[in-house]
Amino acid sequence: MVQLLKTSASAIYRGGVAVRELLYRKSLIPVQQLEHAAVISVGNIRSGGSGKTPVAMFLASLLDRLSIPTTLLFRGYKGSMEYDGGAVTPGKSPGVSWRQCGDEAFMAARQLRGVSVRCGADRYEQAQLTERDGARVILLDDGFQHFRLHRDLDLVLCCPEDLDPHTALLPSGPLREPIHSLNRAHLIAGLFEDWQYRADRPQVLFDIEPQGWIDQQLNSIPLNTLRHRRAQLFCGIERGHRFVNSVRRTGQTIVGEAFYPDHHVYTPADLEQILRIGRNNNAEIYCTTAKDLARLSDQPFTAPLYAMKIVPQLTSGRDVMINHLQQALEKKGITVEHSALVNLC
Repeated sequence: MVQLLKTSASAIYRGGVAVRELLYRKSLIPVQQLEHAAVISVGNIRSGGSGKTPVAMFLASLLDRLSIPTTLLFRGYKGSMEYDGGAVTPGKSPGVSWRQCGDEAFMAARQLRGVSVRCGADRYEQAQLTERDGARVILLDDGFQHFRLHRDLDLVLCCPEDLDPHTALLPSGPLREPIHSLNRAHLIAGLFEDWQYRADRPQVLFDIEPQGWIDQQLNSIPLNTLRHRRAQLFCGIERGHRFVNSVRRTGQTIVGEAFYPDHHVYTPADLEQILRIGRNNNAEIYCTTAKDLARLSDQPFTAPLYAMKIVPQLTSGRDVMINHLQQALEKKGITVEHSALVNLC
């Protein structure tokens, strides 16, 4: 009975998605375009777990190193600023809390220096504001479904499950849009971990590589410092097995794993349970993701806690990625030498 209801709801959802896309495609609802700033979206067609946020942060860092004024724009999911929107101070100490701007925007603001970070459900409104402040590039995290704002580059990350015709739309399955919506994308990419054994893999693949650790005071810890330590893992992200696989690559001894839903708001009872499980497993340290650490920034954790810092690396399709990026920038009069992009990618 429950599955029947979900299937019916998915059919209704599919109809709503189709009508919304048609209204924008036929210009019955206008698409707004910025005059001076290039708009680049890193999105997906599933509800989460595609790697879009790390890739968006990678591109923001790359553009910043090219001295191009860049703003990274999040929705601010589940934050109190989600619908009003606003600026999140870049640097080590964001000017707002994660409960205001959401965990992903807060995480990005703590890790990216020199990059402006904003949040707000109305991406066009926030993009206008940041363009007035001098941004030349606006990066949308999770912007593929935001039809109202024209994009100069739509980069979409997907996994093999997304292309399976049996994968259902929400709420029966994880998909926000049907497979044919990928025809709107300028460039499709994926994660090496998902596609490495597939002949039909996208041209552009990223490998999410562990770069180091961050402690509760945001100090950087070299990757090999925690090697062979007995670690209790926990995370509240989509497809948490990826985090576990990344930790395995660092040589730690994993003594336990605990998984929570994406964007999970940890309660004192949750944290006590995690600590208790770790003690029972004789854990020396506790490890989580940077996104989870953002959600723990205002709560005490009474044991050594480290978050993994990850950085995407292009493993294939570098020239394809660079060419699309150059073309998007040139649409707004931003010229970048090919060699400069090659050195940074």
